Amino acid sequence: MTRVLQPGIAAPSFVLPDANSGREVSLEEYTGRKVVLVFIPTSPRGPLVEQLGEYQAKMPAFEEQGAALLGVSDATKNELNRLTANQGMKFGLMSDSNPPGAISRHYGATSTDDQSVLPTVFVIDEGGLIRRVYESSKYPSLPNPAMVTRAIRKLADVPKPLPVTQDDWQLGPPNAPVVVIEYADYQCGPCRETYRLLKQIASTYGDEVLWIHRHLPLRHSHPLAQGAAEAAEAAGAQGKFWEMHDRLFEAEGVLERQQLIGYARDTGLDVKRFTDDLDSRRFRDAVNEDFKVAVRSKIKLPPALFINSLPLEGPRTKEVICARIDSLLACTSIMTGLSLRT
Repeated sequence: MTRVLQPGIAAPSFVLPDANSGREVSLEEYTGRKVVLVFIPTSPRGPLVEQLGEYQAKMPAFEEQGAALLGVSDATKNELNRLTANQGMKFGLMSDSNPPGAISRHYGATSTDDQSVLPTVFVIDEGGLIRRVYESSKYPSLPNPAMVTRAIRKLADVPKPLPVTQDDWQLGPPNAPVVVIEYADYQCGPCRETYRLLKQIASTYGDEVLWIHRHLPLRHSHPLAQGAAEAAEAAGAQGKFWEMHDRLFEAEGVLERQQLIGYARDTGLDVKRFTDDLDSRRFRDAVNEDFKVAVRSKIKLPPALFINSLPLEGPRTKEVICARIDSLLACTSIMTGLSLRT
């Protein structure tokens, strides 16, 4: 069964011949730019051809938003040459005909019945991440290009965390197919609720998910949050970040200095070293840097949850989070299976 790749999946790379320029074109050439990637059936007709003309006319609007327009079809290069000549198409039209539809299948832009290419549009960001998908089941021809332009424009306003680095607090394998990043405040009630929820979910997925914690203490409304975050960092310096992380959330907001020292004792830390680090504010800058980077990334309020760099919006429930993770894991599994067969 073929599944359309979902937002949060890295766009599969490709190198295909372009019918217009005659050269080989790779997706990597567009790293640093957004891409509107349109999959086109072998012999587009009627409304679909008209819509391709509308996409052609919308190229300046895409370019204003820093986006390139690319088309992929399982038609041969000669067939695409005729299409470009007849319809005056000037954007890149690439032939996915050797073997037929191989790249289209990697994106899931094919029928489950006969593997024919279906009209599907992917919006890919500057880092190569799929951010929006317009499936043929919802748009039998293609979505209105004005709608796609608006989606590209909105990307600039969507919070996006920085990539995970070795400096992040990580729980799980670094190469896990799904990465969940949480920005949290240890004195925040909704953050505690999210913590409990993620603890339940984590046991379900094992090594399939990498969990990341980043600090976002609201110091004005939560005066104990900064000290708690510094305490977590001090515990991390002794190799017990996650143990202290759990203890701080389980403390239900009881986070005064003496309680923090007690939690250090309970966690098996060197209490004198911990206390010295806490009182000297050794890890103040590390916590402040997390906060500053979050704000620069337009992440302003905890708890903020990102799954494969995309914000989780709407209800924050076990069902919603698991559905997002399951969808990404299914896409990864299908892509792996296709890679093994090609």
